[in-house]
Amino acid sequence: MAYLMLSALFMFLLFLVGRIALSPSILVETVLSLAFFIIIGFFLGKFFERIRFPAISGYLIAGLLLSPYSFGLMNFEPLNNLTFITEIALVFIAIQSGMEMKMSFLKKHGRDIVRLTLSIACITFSGVFIASFLIFQKISLETPLKGAILLGVLLILKSPLSTIAVIKESGVKKTELGDKILGIAILKDIFVILLFAILIPILSGGNSSAVFVVLELVGSLAVGLGVGVLVALYMRHVNVELSIFIFILAFLVSQLRFIHIDPLLVSIITGFFIQNFTSAGKEFQKVLDGISPAIYLLFFALVHALTDIHMIIKFLPITLILIGVKWFFTELGLIVGTKDPIMRKFGSVGLINQSGLSLVLVLLIGETFPAIGDTIKVITIAVIIVTDLFAPALFKYSLVKVSRLKKEDRGKDSLPS
Repeated sequence: MAYLMLSALFMFLLFLVGRIALSPSILVETVLSLAFFIIIGFFLGKFFERIRFPAISGYLIAGLLLSPYSFGLMNFEPLNNLTFITEIALVFIAIQSGMEMKMSFLKKHGRDIVRLTLSIACITFSGVFIASFLIFQKISLETPLKGAILLGVLLILKSPLSTIAVIKESGVKKTELGDKILGIAILKDIFVILLFAILIPILSGGNSSAVFVVLELVGSLAVGLGVGVLVALYMRHVNVELSIFIFILAFLVSQLRFIHIDPLLVSIITGFFIQNFTSAGKEFQKVLDGISPAIYLLFFALVHALTDIHMIIKFLPITLILIGVKWFFTELGLIVGTKDPIMRKFGSVGLINQSGLSLVLVLLIGETFPAIGDTIKVITIAVIIVTDLFAPALFKYSLVKVSRLKKEDRGKDSLPS
């Protein structure tokens, strides 16, 4: 309760600052916004941890409470000046996702994960595509077929960020359930990134050739390997101020989109290379783990602070229908894709929440397809918000439950016959 009271206190202080301050500069407003985001998000995260929810839920609530659309505690301009932080956070998250793909695990479970990912992705897309097409026809969306394809692909995604965060917060040591869910989430992100690189030129009727798309993908792969080599050399020969180095690197990688290189694909390849082909993996992972709480806080809080809560409420019935459809067809994909009873029973709760990558892709959709982009953006963000409120907590419970069952089974096996 103390953390909740401290959050309320700082929100009241933010209210007073906004009312008393005399025409503060944009720089001052931006710095104040960042400071209050960190403080309030931290305390709300701690409060949610105390009531056995993931801290991510607290960060999300902090963003919604501080949003200009909610109580008007903050203005749009300083928040817009902070969007570069979310770009850096996405690169950081993608690097960490790549580092979770260890060759030892891939050799052991790679075939199962690929089969499961394809099963879940194809079946989920089919269900969401049909539901979206019917809904878009009902609300008279322009080009419902195009909208249904894009939203169907988007809702395939699952968040590696929340998966990593929940696994760490659960206190459970490495489990096959957690590793498989994370592997599926990462593979889904890679699959959707590649799919969007192909779909966007086709659906937009642009002149981008297949050769150009292939060159962009190959370029991203090459740059990812190059960045991985750079990190390994830095850590071997310089190895000072690693946290600052990572932030600068993440910012530079996030700007690669301006030269038609995909920052997320670059980041995943970078993390994978560092983890599996250099000796710097453990030390680099340790530095990332030290930075990650602040990254998670800022990412979730800032993204949801720029969300129009009124539009979310307007589209809430559609959102709940699509979440139900996604959940049902994810369960169906698990039934088709695996015989593992643990995955069949607990897998869907780890796969239901939406990916932070969706936030990047909906911006791309909005720029490329302005007639349908806003609707798809609102629905996608609504799905992210709703699923992030309950799915991480269910996944955390599942990890603890599976770990307890495993311990009980080992205890029975150790008893004398």
